[in-house]
Amino acid sequence: MLSVHCLLAQIKPLQLAVDPFGNRYEVYQEKVLKFDAADALLFHNGFPQCGSIHHLDITNPLKPCLFFFDTQKILCIDNTLSGQNLPIDLSKTLSNGILPYYTAGCVSANGGFWCFDNVQKKIIRMDIFGQTLFELANLHTYLAKASWNILWMQESNNQLFLRDENYLHCFDFTGSYQQSIEQIFYPTFAYQGNIFEINPNGLHIIFPLFIPIPNIRKSYPPFTIANGKYFDAQTAKEGVNIQEFVNK
Repeated sequence: MLSVHCLLAQIKPLQLAVDPFGNRYEVYQEKVLKFDAADALLFHNGFPQCGSIHHLDITNPLKPCLFFFDTQKILCIDNTLSGQNLPIDLSKTLSNGILPYYTAGCVSANGGFWCFDNVQKKIIRMDIFGQTLFELANLHTYLAKASWNILWMQESNNQLFLRDENYLHCFDFTGSYQQSIEQIFYPTFAYQGNIFEINPNGLHIIFPLFIPIPNIRKSYPPFTIANGKYFDAQTAKEGVNIQEFVNK
């Protein structure tokens, strides 16, 4: 019988992540696999009770978090990919008497989570139990022509970044609005306060400056940036060094 690793090796993962220790995580629907820096499979686990994994956040590699937006749940796991507690059920959280629907989320470096409610167009900061700490509402007052249909969000270097179809929106870690940059949405990752994007022309930094990365001309999404290297479906084992372009 083929191992889980062999079976999934024939399928491109939906998400890649690499932690500061060089461990690689691959997400396949409701499954997560963790490999060490030598490409040995360390752990694997599945979470069918929560549905398909929308986002794996390893801001804290000792406490990765899984976001399931189809079922409106967040599950924190340990470094062996075992669940630490029951999933946080976001569908039971009412906001002003209205049931929210979260379409994007990420871990906050200071603990807890950021989530985006697409019903009321709100950014919500939650504690580790999923209780609301504060909300940022009326986002159209910052940029009326933006859709604010948030497709991606990530905290990096004390800033919160969000993307809709046509804009990158920037907030600080307290939730104060900074700016919006017009940029059509492509797969995105934040690293050390830089926003990387894979588009048909290859890899680029689009914030704080626009910098094409010359040694990444062809991309194989999904991708991630970690430890000064670029990783995608073709380079997942070793990565490509791009540190010289970071924070120029």
